[in-house]
Amino acid sequence: MLPGESPAEELSTLVHELAHELLHRGQRRSSTSKRLRETEAEAVAFVVCGGAGLETGTAALSYIGLYGGDAKLSARAENTSSFGSRSSTQTHLQT
Repeated sequence: MLPGESPAEELSTLVHELAHELLHRGQRRSSTSKRLRETEAEAVAFVVCGGAGLETGTAALSYIGLYGGDAKLSARAENTSSFGSRSSTQTHLQT
């Protein structure tokens, strides 16, 4: 974690690292690229934090770009960034 991060950013970092622990053990770690592992872990953090209604800014997109993510992936993430809030609203409407 980095000094000066918001609580939402700190949680995102912790979720990212937990995703690594759960997804990238044993043979799967050696059979996947670092790019894929980092993208998967950051995607998990993005979805979890978004689903919880936390604002983490563009940190996920920047991080994915750091590991060689492409513009198509970033654009898709931007287009779905409000998914968590829509999903949460729908859940509240259904209950």
